[in-house]
Amino acid sequence: MTDNPETANDAAPAAATLSEYRVYHLARGLKFINYAFLALMVTIVAAVLLGEVLNPDIAGPVVYAVLIAALIAGALGLVHALNGLGAKKVTIVFCIIGMVVTPLNLIILAVVLAKASRQLKQAGYRVGLLGLKQ
Repeated sequence: MTDNPETANDAAPAAATLSEYRVYHLARGLKFINYAFLALMVTIVAAVLLGEVLNPDIAGPVVYAVLIAALIAGALGLVHALNGLGAKKVTIVFCIIGMVVTPLNLIILAVVLAKASRQLKQAGYRVGLLGLKQ
């Protein structure tokens, strides 16, 4: 250690380095999770609004189609992001099973999204709404 206070704080902490494999999976998972999260929110709002305005026989299939697409995108995003985070296979399976329960899927997506974003930001990448910024 040095006794000089000016040079003691000059060493900035090194940014966490991520392998290309982890960056690829985190970025891809982040994009899918963002799309899924937005689609799930739109589905919830659409189910409430369209159910009251339109005939439920018409609105139901449209809402369910968007919901299924959002769940598939969310599951793909979870697999990518959790692989990038280094999660165990059991964790990935439980998270995908948890995607079936509506309030739980939003929580799972938000937590994994925050962890993936934090990892990428700590590594020096800029994270935007729909993935990594160039």
